[in-house]
Amino acid sequence: MRRADAEARNPVCRRVALECAVAGAGMFLLSPVRADDVVVRIGYVRSTMRHPTISPRDAQSRDDGLAGAILGIDDNNTTGRFVGQSFELIDAPVRASDDLVAALNGLASRGVSLILTDVAADGLLALADSPVGKTVTIFNLAAPDDSLREANCRTGVFHIAPTRSMLADALAQYLVWKKWTRWFLVRGSHVDDTLLSTGAPPNALALGSWGSASSRIPAARARPIPA
Repeated sequence: MRRADAEARNPVCRRVALECAVAGAGMFLLSPVRADDVVVRIGYVRSTMRHPTISPRDAQSRDDGLAGAILGIDDNNTTGRFVGQSFELIDAPVRASDDLVAALNGLASRGVSLILTDVAADGLLALADSPVGKTVTIFNLAAPDDSLREANCRTGVFHIAPTRSMLADALAQYLVWKKWTRWFLVRGSHVDDTLLSTGAPPNALALGSWGSASSRIPAARARPIPA
């Protein structure tokens, strides 16, 4: 089955989106800006880690996430200039070995109080629990862990990404709607595979499916299923 976000990660779609963002930004620079405009600075603690994929179509681009943020900033500036507001994106790329809290502190020192981030759950909690993290608003763009909305919920964190149980529930509802109620679950050997698969059986029972079976296959033997 093709991944749901394959189209979003298509290099052609990314390139077109980035070109539109750059063109729109150029048009905005030609527009007059009032001296008393309110500048809203938005920081992006952006993970540069890239995960291995089965298909080249699913490979993340180098500006994955950043291109969409630039496009969003451009859209905001298009309408914001009519009400005396302008928006500025400050990118703070981080590697696996970098200090996330230091990146957050750097953004805060530049007057940023709205933080976007696509780091993993442990990194997100490190940001939210830091002294500066408790004074800013953080938007979780990628971490799908259910615990972030439960035991590890934080007051100043808003979740944009769906949880694994939400994804499993959506898939279960779709399969039942199609009247495909006899399932066989094939699970990979990676940690993420296990975490995602744990959300499926409870949803299957809740929606009245006939049941499911589970089989684990080594990552080396995994093959994409044709769409």
